[in-house]
Amino acid sequence: MVHLAVHTGPVRGSLVIDLPLSLDRQDARRLPVQLADQIRLLITSGHLRPGDQLPSSRQLAIGLELSRGSVMACYDQLQAEGYLVAAHGSGPAVNPPLDGLHPAP
Repeated sequence: MVHLAVHTGPVRGSLVIDLPLSLDRQDARRLPVQLADQIRLLITSGHLRPGDQLPSSRQLAIGLELSRGSVMACYDQLQAEGYLVAAHGSGPAVNPPLDGLHPAP
């Protein structure tokens, strides 16, 4: 498991949050799918909140020792699902109006 410290966006101020992410290279699921599943769970469980900033694709790829393309595929999927919004020049953020889009399970 890799823990990445990330500075959050304006909603939660300048707190540092921990992203507990673990990828299993022996898993049948592709790495971008595993990563998307884990980030989605962090959002739906409330660990990540609307407005929180995620690391850039480069930062996350380096931290997880993945290709940047794998991280971008993950981010693209979560943006398509409405969980993330793109932020030009930095990493994506958790979609601020997410509270109404995806209620907690």
